[in-house]
Amino acid sequence: MAHFILTPKRSAAAQSLQMATDTSNEFWQHKVHNVMSSELNAQKTAHHKILHFEASPDEVAQQKNKLDPNFHIEPKIKHVHWHEPPQQQLLKSPPKATAQPPAGANAVQVHVVGEPGATQPEAIYGASVTAVLVQEGKLPTTKTKQTDQTGRTNFVLTEATMQVGMITCAPAGVYWSMGDATVETTCEINCPALGDDGPFGWWQQLMGVTTYDESRGKGMRVGVADTGMGPNPCLDNIINLGSIIDGIHDSEGGADIDIHGSAICGLIGAQPKKSGQYAGMSPGATIYSLRVFPEGDGNANQGDIASAIRMLVDEYQVHLINLSLTASAPSAIEHDAIQYAYEKGVVCICASGNSGTTVAYPAAFPETIAVGALGLTTWGPPNSITQIMVPPDPTRISAQGYYVPNFSNSGDALDCVSPAVGLISTFPDRYGLTEAYGDLAGTSLATPMVVSLLCILLENDETYQAMTPDASRCEYVRATLRKICSSLNLPKELEGNGVPIIR
Repeated sequence: MAHFILTPKRSAAAQSLQMATDTSNEFWQHKVHNVMSSELNAQKTAHHKILHFEASPDEVAQQKNKLDPNFHIEPKIKHVHWHEPPQQQLLKSPPKATAQPPAGANAVQVHVVGEPGATQPEAIYGASVTAVLVQEGKLPTTKTKQTDQTGRTNFVLTEATMQVGMITCAPAGVYWSMGDATVETTCEINCPALGDDGPFGWWQQLMGVTTYDESRGKGMRVGVADTGMGPNPCLDNIINLGSIIDGIHDSEGGADIDIHGSAICGLIGAQPKKSGQYAGMSPGATIYSLRVFPEGDGNANQGDIASAIRMLVDEYQVHLINLSLTASAPSAIEHDAIQYAYEKGVVCICASGNSGTTVAYPAAFPETIAVGALGLTTWGPPNSITQIMVPPDPTRISAQGYYVPNFSNSGDALDCVSPAVGLISTFPDRYGLTEAYGDLAGTSLATPMVVSLLCILLENDETYQAMTPDASRCEYVRATLRKICSSLNLPKELEGNGVPIIR
């Protein structure tokens, strides 16, 4: 059995799912009636007109030509968020990021400690520690574990030829994410404190925002479909809409099941509670968070993302939607929802992807704005993930020290680049932390930076504000963004139109 998604095409959006059963075909009648018979499903899925069901792929293939042609039917397509770039990309980084681990060891013990400046290092609880496992003749694989309250974890090597090529550590906040390539049977990772240097970092300053104004972006409405949001007091201004998982909307299910969504929301709208905390770039905007990733190690699917887009457009009249996620393949259902939003005057801004290849979907759809990543060579302590990401290829580094990391997807579909390596943003409060902040890397972070800048540009743009919410408004947004992009004199396929900057 496999997971399938059924929805009317946008050209037939007025149709209900019930119309899929207006046929003598018993297969489709049974599938729709079986799911819609539940009172809960009838109440919570009918509005979005997207249906999830399990079926045999062979049976669906046989019956597909008997379905009303006004409907899309697709198998579930995996969507990921990658709160860290793929570890394989780290192996493509400078020589300092790779090493020859000890042969013959059957386990590697890891101890993660923080260096807050005190005489006694502090054990870091809840850090995500990832080992890059290497074997001759095989592609690298990764395994991730959490540190216990003593800051410890371990990795058992199940085969005699298996070695640990590198270990990375991402604390739950307060400390820098670090990498260690000098792996022994016992490995201690020392994580320097992030410091309290907010409210702005190099990422806002590069884009032309150098002062904090809590009202900046006021009047703009932004939707974020991601892993959820909070809890974190610095995100109290964000409106939590709950979750949509496998077609079911849970208004109480919007807490962050990762750290990714909290960081995205924070880059747009975090409102610091004390001196030194980092601010979002458009904290006055109205921001709606909707979780589309399930708990555990699950991936989002195109049906839930399409439902989220339609909900944000129809019920909350957002101006912009942040999609910091990528798919393993294009989806007609997802594309249809993005086109629906576009026709309603709403642009989806999407991460280009972290696989170091061409722009991924949904960013590759022509109606979106595809955003790649930038880093800064002088940012971050030695051996931090931020520093490890500095590419060895000088053609990826500008004269000012800004670089396009190896993981950032590129090509003709790329619209622009923005800061996305070593950005410090809000994390959910866990493991005893409150008002947590941490650092991340990935094109996911580039997207909210562009969303924030568009909020600043458009909030007082009389032409934009007077426009009818249709496709012409979206074209105006795209043209406005192009006008403020400045080239870093990097190859066009790496930077697109350059980095958007408010002058």
